[in-house]
Amino acid sequence: MKTRVLSGIGIALLYVAVFVLGNTSVQLFAVFVFAMIAQYEMIIAMRAKGHTPMAWPGYLCAAVLVPAAWYFGAAALFAAFVLIISLAFVARIFSKKVTTQDFFWSVLPLVYPLPLFGVMALTVSLGEPHGKAMLLFVLVVVCVTDMMAYFVGVAFGKHKLCPAISPKKSIEGAAGGILGGIAAGVLLFVFQSWLRVELPLWVSLAMALVCSIFGQIGDLAASSIKREMGVKDFGNIFPGHGGILDRFDSLLFALPVVYYVYVLAGHIWPI
Repeated sequence: MKTRVLSGIGIALLYVAVFVLGNTSVQLFAVFVFAMIAQYEMIIAMRAKGHTPMAWPGYLCAAVLVPAAWYFGAAALFAAFVLIISLAFVARIFSKKVTTQDFFWSVLPLVYPLPLFGVMALTVSLGEPHGKAMLLFVLVVVCVTDMMAYFVGVAFGKHKLCPAISPKKSIEGAAGGILGGIAAGVLLFVFQSWLRVELPLWVSLAMALVCSIFGQIGDLAASSIKREMGVKDFGNIFPGHGGILDRFDSLLFALPVVYYVYVLAGHIWPI
């Protein structure tokens, strides 16, 4: 327990250093490092199951997603994924050692989680204050959702949410998490001047709602992959908390939804 608590404090300090105190350059570098580690964790998990994926497509993708997002935007990010998948196909076609099954496992990280890190890079690329505001918004809502889901689930949980994937999660806990996420959205609206943005209350509530829901979906999605691979955690970089993917699973699913709500609905309010 002591190790888990100390590790949790370290994770919180890391979040603050990157997402609160860090400038755009620090955040972009962090996205690059996180994506590289996530690719490593996925490869290790697949190999633990006995699969033999090619590692280079994912590492190449992790290396190019930050410059693609920063200099050229979402279109370049999409083009990079298409090109790398095409190159992986070429390797399958002309290599006698790479099977079609190897190819499919090789491109799995290009479905999850690397595109989600790509959206994180796009978010950071918006610059201050909007990029940082979105990152902090998602981080706070996801953390409050997780905490409320845990405490409500422990106190009132009776009906299992997805017992085949995560036996301890309950419908009551998920509902408590959503209510906690919405409350966090209201709190962030009250203090949004500190984030240097001006959003209507309904926007903060809508973003908090989808953020809370998709954050919980992200948690379950990561759990389903771990069950398939037969691993408890993706990594052990954070003692007692697992790896990068174990700590970012909720945030990675919530951030794209909030990003596109924020950007696509930007004509409704000034951003």
